[in-house]
Order: sequence, then structure tokens, then C-alpha cells
Amino acid sequence: MKKALAVSLLAVSAVFASATSIVNGSFEAVNYGGGYALLNNDTVAGGWFAEQNFIEIGNAGLYGVSGFSGSQVLELDATGNSKVSQWVSTSAGSTYTVSFDAGRRAGVAASSQGFKVLWNNVTVGTFKPSTSVLGGYALDLVATGNDKLSFVGIGTSDSLGSIIDNVAIAPVPEPMSMFVLDSGAVALLRRRRK
Repeated sequence: MKKALAVSLLAVSAVFASATSIVNGSFEAVNYGGGYALLNNDTVAGGWFAEQNFIEIGNAGLYGVSGFSGSQVLELDATGNSKVSQWVSTSAGSTYTVSFDAGRRAGVAASSQGFKVLWNNVTVGTFKPSTSVLGGYALDLVATGNDKLSFVGIGTSDSLGSIIDNVAIAPVPEPMSMFVLDSGAVALLRRRRK
């Protein structure tokens, strides 16, 4: 029984060992001391690069949001609507879950809010947060082996846009891995009953 559990745990750990990660997904790589910074194709942004306008990373309190991770967030309308991207190394053909927190900048008109998520320059989701409390979102996406994840502001281009934070990516376990894990868990429960 212990062997079955060990095999199942090894199979699951192999799936997660191949996990890729987002660099600086919580936008904390550099502390801007309670302020904010406008960045363009700068390694200070920690893996992110601007394809349209600037990357704006700043203290969450400046944007009037709550529910964030760490102390800093990214706004998707720096000096105008921004397109902020990161290349992600993946396993071709595998499915990954991209998750992130998003909210509306406090005190800003709904027309200034909203963003799209792009995967290899294809829109995979459009979001219009209705509250300044950051909420969690997730998308399951099929990888090509070297993928580009982008967030694009779509509201009025007026330097006041949606806020994102806590961007992450993880492989979706394959059905066989889940079967092996379930088998190991059942074996462990049977052993405990004896």
C-alpha cells in the first residue's frame, strides 16, 4: 500500500515539477517605496515588457484597491491603455491554468475600466471588474511550448485603468496523474482502516 501511494505521489510530483512560472507575478521585484514607476521593456519589471505604452507598477493604496498580494499592483492604463506581456516556457500540447486577481481602480468611471487577456496574441478573455476588491480569475489554455501571456487595457485611454495582481500559471494535471493520485489515496485509506 505504501508503494502505491509513493508511486502516485511521484507521478503527481513529476507533473508539477514540470510547472512553469510567471516571473514577478505579484509585481514585488522592486519596491517603489509607496509610490509608482512607469517602465518600458525594463528588467526592473521582472520578466514583463510593455508592447503598448508603459508598465505601471505601484503601491496598491494609490489605486484604492484591496485584496491584493504583497503591497504593489499593476495598472493597465499607464499613460494610456497598456499592453503588458511575458514569455512563458511551457510544454507543447499541455493545458495550463493562468490565474490572476483583478479589480477596478477606485473612484474611476466604469468606461475607463476593462482589459483583455491574450495568449499568443489571441484574445482568450475580456474582463470588466465592477469592484475595487481584487477578485480571482482563471483561464485554462493549451500551450505551444513558448507562449506569450498579455494583459491589455481596453477602457477609455485616460491613465486610469483596471488593476491586476498575483498572476500565476500551473499545468493542469493529466487524467492519468489524477487517477494515480486517487488510487494512492484510496490505498492509504484502506490501509488506515485495517
